[in-house]
Amino acid sequence: MAARSSKVVPASPGVGHGLLPAGLLLGFLIYLLAFLSQPSVLGFVDGNGQLLPRFVDVSQILLVEELLAGMAGGGRLEFGISDRLPLLLAAGSWLAIAWWIGLPLVQRALRRTAAGRIERYTLAVLVGLAILSTATLLVGLGGGLGQRWPLLAALALLVGLSYAARRGSRGQSAAELEPAAADAAQADALRDKGHVGKPARAGNAGQPHVQPANMPSMWLARLLPIGVVGLAVLYLLGSLLPPWEFDVVEYHLQAPKEFYQAGQIAFSAHNIYANMPLAAEMHSLAAMVLVGGTEGWWWGGLIGKTIIGVHALLAALLLAGFMARQYGNWSGWAAAGLLLAAPGSAHVALAGLIDMVLAAYLLGGLVSLSLLWPLLRSETQGPATTGILLVSILAGAAAACKYTGLLFAVLPLLLAVGLGLMWSGAGRQFATILRSLTAMFLGLCLTCLPWYAKNWFLSGNPFFPLAYDIFGGRGLSEVQVERWQAAHSVPTNAQGSAYTLGAWWESLTQLLMKSEFLHPS
Repeated sequence: MAARSSKVVPASPGVGHGLLPAGLLLGFLIYLLAFLSQPSVLGFVDGNGQLLPRFVDVSQILLVEELLAGMAGGGRLEFGISDRLPLLLAAGSWLAIAWWIGLPLVQRALRRTAAGRIERYTLAVLVGLAILSTATLLVGLGGGLGQRWPLLAALALLVGLSYAARRGSRGQSAAELEPAAADAAQADALRDKGHVGKPARAGNAGQPHVQPANMPSMWLARLLPIGVVGLAVLYLLGSLLPPWEFDVVEYHLQAPKEFYQAGQIAFSAHNIYANMPLAAEMHSLAAMVLVGGTEGWWWGGLIGKTIIGVHALLAALLLAGFMARQYGNWSGWAAAGLLLAAPGSAHVALAGLIDMVLAAYLLGGLVSLSLLWPLLRSETQGPATTGILLVSILAGAAAACKYTGLLFAVLPLLLAVGLGLMWSGAGRQFATILRSLTAMFLGLCLTCLPWYAKNWFLSGNPFFPLAYDIFGGRGLSEVQVERWQAAHSVPTNAQGSAYTLGAWWESLTQLLMKSEFLHPS
């Protein structure tokens, strides 16, 4: 392994004083003014009841003492964490089991890549959570939710298989399972908080770090990690709160509660959302079963809500590891901070909505594919079947959370894998094609296909209640189908058109500036 260089050079002022940075800064300032001129997100109004601009929101946020006093109810509410510790312990134990289950596959799949330890460990947790979710589904379909032992037996089996996989890989060299060069580069990127720029990468260990050229940059380099960690703590504490959001109360946690009380997973005639893919909600169901008792649904729901919220932290951690390995520690910390600072990310994670679960799996699939892409394109080494399995599991896990995961994750990721195989010489061999297709199918079988098979068996429609015109189905009358389609169709204008230039512009401005779930960065 090449020795790492500690050489540090000052940042070059040439590019920093050019016209391009000045133009970018001016453009950002103009955008910031337009962003802050939009209606208040916090609900501040004038004397006529009209929403004030977001400049008022900024002024209120800067009043830290008043902000903290408001969060504490003006001193009437006491801050307490002791009653949350059991929830943290339970959620942490579930995440640790997931890491144990997922790590052997991730280590083997990425052993010939530049993946660092942060990326591999985060991906291991995501893979393990996906497999635990499917195991809970199968136990529930088998009617084993009335007692703890069926789920405990499934957990013991998965832990045992992971242990056997670890023992089987002991014969491999440490260089295969621990790419030390990548780990060293990523460790440098996250440890050397005073350095700005690209750290030494694996295979390019002599590349120097870049030192901040001025005092503000040095202070920012020190404060940025503190801010990111502070955001992560707020995410964790907020995820521990009881649910308040309508969708979370009515089906994200209500469906697992009903399955737990019934002792099995079955078709729900009164809650249409309970029949959709609910992979993220299976962590709540598993916790309910393991806690047990008449209050198991409550404590299990809080544990599951915490795990759902932690997916935002997993996404931020994975993004930080990827960016730090590629572009340096500032990019890693900044990327994680920008993700966590987005109001939309905070809202869905703290409320218990599962959008960040889908995002974490999609990001995991993209990071894994980027790491494996050189192997997919190689004509000599050829693709690793376990690598294709890893991408398929992550893509399938996204589709097991929401139907949109099919379009956002499964279709593009597996299509990219197929294109990579076609472009490589190894991908033209029949044996390679067969192994790759088998790995793709197995990854989907471990994640999303059981959900679609369940829907097909129980309702006659694998995408229930979608695609009713194609597959039909049981459980909905024609009136209910029409009501569903009308409620979930694309909004139209006064002329009845859903796709106009005005509608496109309104959607674009919502996405870039008007939405209350955005921040200006």
